[in-house]
Parts: sequence; C-alpha cells; structure tokens
Amino acid sequence: MPISLLQHLFLISLTSIIICLTNFGHAHAYNLCKDDQKTLLLELKKDLKFNSSVSRKLVRWNESDDCCEWEGVGCDAAGHVVSLQLDNEGISGGIGNSSSLVSLEYLTTLYLSRNNLSVDASSTSSNWSTLSQLKKLSLSSCNLQRFPDFLKQSNLNFLDLSHNQITGEVPSWIWEIGSGDLYHLNLSYNVLIDLQKPYHIPNSLAELDLHSNQLRGELPLLPQGASYVDLSDNIFDKHIPLNFVSFNFFLIFLSIANNSISGSIPTCICSAESIQVLDLSLNNLSGSIPPCLVERITNLQMLSLGINNISGEIPDKFPTNCGMRILYLNSNNLGGNFPKSLANCKSLWWVNVLVKSCGCNIQIWQQCFFNNCCHLPPLIPYKMILAAAS
Repeated sequence: MPISLLQHLFLISLTSIIICLTNFGHAHAYNLCKDDQKTLLLELKKDLKFNSSVSRKLVRWNESDDCCEWEGVGCDAAGHVVSLQLDNEGISGGIGNSSSLVSLEYLTTLYLSRNNLSVDASSTSSNWSTLSQLKKLSLSSCNLQRFPDFLKQSNLNFLDLSHNQITGEVPSWIWEIGSGDLYHLNLSYNVLIDLQKPYHIPNSLAELDLHSNQLRGELPLLPQGASYVDLSDNIFDKHIPLNFVSFNFFLIFLSIANNSISGSIPTCICSAESIQVLDLSLNNLSGSIPPCLVERITNLQMLSLGINNISGEIPDKFPTNCGMRILYLNSNNLGGNFPKSLANCKSLWWVNVLVKSCGCNIQIWQQCFFNNCCHLPPLIPYKMILAAAS
C-alpha cells in the first residue's frame, strides 16, 4: 500500500534522528586523549605538590575522563597534549629533570605563573630542551634567579619571566629567541641592571615590558613593530634618543615614567600617531612641550608629563577631533596663556594642570564631566577658567 506524504516525511525525520543519536554516541565513546599523554599528565599531577583547596584544574583530573577535556589541558586533533595552563593552582616545590612535564614533547603552550614553584632551568637541566615545540612560556613568579639556559635553543614567540629574582644583565641572546619571531617579552619585577651589549631588538617584538627593575643608562630604541612598551620604574638617566621612536604605526602604549631621564622631549615621539597612552612623568625632563605632541597624535587618550622641569606654554594645538580623557601636566614650570583649544577635548574627565600666567597660578585638577563618575566636591568647570584666562 503506498504511503502518504506525511508518513514519508515522518520516516525521513525518524531516520535522521537515529543517525544523529548514533553519531552522538560514537562521538562520546571516542576518547581523543592518547593513553601515553594521559599517563604523563597523571604522573605530573602525582609529582606536583599543590593545594587542593586552591586548585581548580589539577584537583579535577581523573583517570576516567578524556584528558583532552580536563581543565587547563589542550590537545591537537591527534590527541597530543599541546597546551598546559596551570596558573594560580597553588603549586609549590620544584620541577626537576625527572618530572613528566618535560616529557610532554608536543607542548606549544605552557603557563605555570602565580604559583610558589621553583623551576630547575640550569644548564644541567638538559631535559627541558625536549620541549622543542614550545611557542608560549610563562614562568612568572617561579623563584627564578637566572635566565633559563634552555631558552637559548627555544622557538618561543611569547615569554613571561616577570615577578622573579633574576639579577644582572638582560642577555643579548634573548632577542634572538625564536629566530627573531619573538613578539611578547615580559621581564618586569626582577633585579635587572642593564642590557648586555651589543643587542638588537627585533622589529617583530610587539610587546616589551621591562618595568620595575634597576635598568640604567640610555633607553633602548623601540622596534618598529612595537605596540606596547613599558620601561617605567627603572633608573634610566640619559636623554631620550632622537630616534627613540622611528615611524612606528602600531605603538599604542608607551611609559618611561619614574626614571631619571633628562633633556627635552624629542619630536620623534610624534611619529607614533596611533599612540593612546603616553606617560613621561616623574623624570627630569626640561624644555618645552612639542606642539606636534597634541596636534598630530589625535588618538591620544592619556598624556602624562607631570613632575618634570618642563617650561614654556602648553601648545594651543588641540585638534577639533581631540579624544583625550586624561591630562596630567602638574609640577612643572609651565606659563603663558592657557590653551583655549583644550575645549575641543570633549571627552576629557581628569585634568591636573598648573600654569603660571600674569603673576597668578591657574590650576585645574580632577575635573569630571560625567555626573556618576566623580565623588569629589564640585569644582569650577574648566571651560569657565579658560574663559577667565583669555
């Protein structure tokens, strides 16, 4: 007997449901993780000393589940462990040659930061060299006192060794890591005193963080591909090089604050027209503010030049499309007329400026233009002061 159209559609739907359920069952029956990889991870868990009340990843690893589904573990399509992210897991103690960690030869990403972990990365720790596929490594807060020797032969493009006790010079070989493909280097919060010479910072380096060390002498020239550079809280004490910034179209953040840098602000900084945050405060800078600094850098959202010896007038060059939100120029020797073009910066919500004009001090500080973002007593709006100054 011929079946109706409705029955035909029902049979097609039923068949589709059965196929879907079958595939779903097969997908869940399939274990992506390879047995040897699971064994290594379970050995690693056994080797590590960790606080189970702090851990949110290691504490959940168990033999019954697919290790590629464990928190902090990532696998490739073949079931090899390629990513291990164990930040802030309450791990303590050390990792030596016997650790199964260095046997995970397919690892490309390894994050062990924010643990009370001691990493044995001396020249005798040759097993670390087996991690030849490693691209991203974070050993922040791992009680390191020297640069790990195995890094010399590594293929890394991301390296974080911040918050350690590494002393001495930044070795010149570190810039050659990954055959010049290094794009992120964080050595902040160590006890580094200088950059070993000669050195060449590759143009591929986009993010460089050396703040909170004891680096001295002359500032390093910024690579052309840099987007984020923090050299603050050091002891740099020379002039800013005239070619410090050279036609950089990517730079968004630059801080050399809280050093002992002298001399004037070079106009080369104006070539970084994409910069959004520029902090040169807490130095010994002198001379005047280059007009191009406020005229050409239309993306600038924060300009901090406070606590220097800068003199002259504030350039009356703020563009009509000014997007500045924070302006800190206080504790300098600025004088002359207050710039009326600052009124173009309609997004400005925090200002700290002191100008000596006509024998009087005109100061604007902590002014806010959003009703819900200030908890200070209301101040005289800065536009009224501009009108009075003119």
